[in-house]
Amino acid sequence: MLSIKGALELYRLIGEFIPEAETSSDYLDYSGIIIHNIRVSETPERFGEALLLMYPDENVQTLSEKETTEIIELFIRGIVENEIISLVEFYRQWLMK
Repeated sequence: MLSIKGALELYRLIGEFIPEAETSSDYLDYSGIIIHNIRVSETPERFGEALLLMYPDENVQTLSEKETTEIIELFIRGIVENEIISLVEFYRQWLMK
């Protein structure tokens, strides 16, 4: 799990791609929407940047050697492990005031 500084950096990277959601949202669907929003954006590199932030032991080379499904699974796992829905609620309620 990311530190609070890392979590806020993650939000800075992908916050604009995160939909509104209830805390009971299905993380698979929620993550899929985030991935889709990043993919169709003008800044698709944010996907890789977010992965590297969530998994500091990875690098561009190790990620490029993985299958696409492995990379997507890593991203989803990172979203779940870092409790992105809670982070979004915190950020939008407390830091956006």
